[in-house]
Amino acid sequence: MDQESTDSRPVLTTDKIVIWRAESKSGPYIGAFNTSPDSLKIHYTWTELGLDGTRFTLRDLWERKDLGTADSLTAEIPSHGAVLYSVRAAPQNEHASTEGPVGDRKTAAVPESTVLRAQSTDDSSKYINHPR
Repeated sequence: MDQESTDSRPVLTTDKIVIWRAESKSGPYIGAFNTSPDSLKIHYTWTELGLDGTRFTLRDLWERKDLGTADSLTAEIPSHGAVLYSVRAAPQNEHASTEGPVGDRKTAAVPESTVLRAQSTDDSSKYINHPR
């Protein structure tokens, strides 16, 4: 993350999930923390996370991999696990990739999307909804 980030704050807190957002010169960061003893699936629109816009490009900061353009944040977070992404506004003329994910990421068919696997601290999987 950017050591010079500002306005770091929780944007959503429940008894199971805490989502933080921070601002930087290059754009926002989103961190989601599962505080429950069970694996947790989350799905939030960018508006629910305090972001203006409908399409953003994501980068998994722990895997150091670009995840492409997404219409929302959807993740499966293991018990007491976390995800951390840099989030950048997608160019208006950019379309989400119609090709499969890059590298050795696993995919699963879901309506109008591709599910991308990202590494967690305990080798469990997290998923980002990547629309086609």
